[in-house]
Amino acid sequence: MKEEKYFTAGEFAKLHNLNKRTLQYYDDIALFKPQYKDEKGYRYYARSQSAMLEMILGFRELGMPIEHIKEKLHKGTVDNFISLFTEYQANIDAYIERFNTMKRSLKARQKLLERSKNNLNNIEIVFEETISLFTCPYDSHLTYDDNFHLLAKTYHEKTGDRVFRWPMGAMLRLEDAIAENYYHYVYLFIENDDDKNYTFVRQASPFLVGYSVGYEENLQDTYRRLFSYAKDHHLKLGPFCYEIGLNDEVYISEMVDSINQIMIPIL
Repeated sequence: MKEEKYFTAGEFAKLHNLNKRTLQYYDDIALFKPQYKDEKGYRYYARSQSAMLEMILGFRELGMPIEHIKEKLHKGTVDNFISLFTEYQANIDAYIERFNTMKRSLKARQKLLERSKNNLNNIEIVFEETISLFTCPYDSHLTYDDNFHLLAKTYHEKTGDRVFRWPMGAMLRLEDAIAENYYHYVYLFIENDDDKNYTFVRQASPFLVGYSVGYEENLQDTYRRLFSYAKDHHLKLGPFCYEIGLNDEVYISEMVDSINQIMIPIL
């Protein structure tokens, strides 16, 4: 068998794309020690230690506490390593799901912005797929902001997800919109694309879509234009109107104070 090659701390750190100080720190806390130290205190590592170091680095990337890693590694039994690998894989699965959720939320917001970019003054018909919503009943005794804070608190407690990742809005009964009771909301909602944590399903349908830009009085004008379009084209609408805020910073800085997309299903 070939004699094993030893690396200086600098060489071993470079081999693993690390700062040499990381190896020193791991040695100081007895997490990962060199194969040996010479009489001057210089550290030397063996190639056979690489797999262990990469495993430790992987655990740290997943946010696993150092003390927890030390406890598992220093027991050194087969069962402990199997347990650690199982935990490692579960953490990876959780990270994958988290990033997939983040990607879906970004795509949802991107779709809203792309659609609205050149259509702010237009009325259009758009087909939307079925989507799950996380809803919270609107309490008319509270302000809109207080209702929103309640929605955010309930959503986070239920899902652990961050509220602002997803498009959010309010639901209004069609008859209230027709009667110009524009703030008689029934629910606030989050488009969370979650098969488990949802309370309402918005079914696939063509939707009549318009945008309210800027001041509150423009909301009334947008609803009137939507209903006029529906009447002219003999469209039956209902049962809810969905208002979705598009208050992304890119829009606020470029255009106006607020933009709301109004969607009404066509029956």
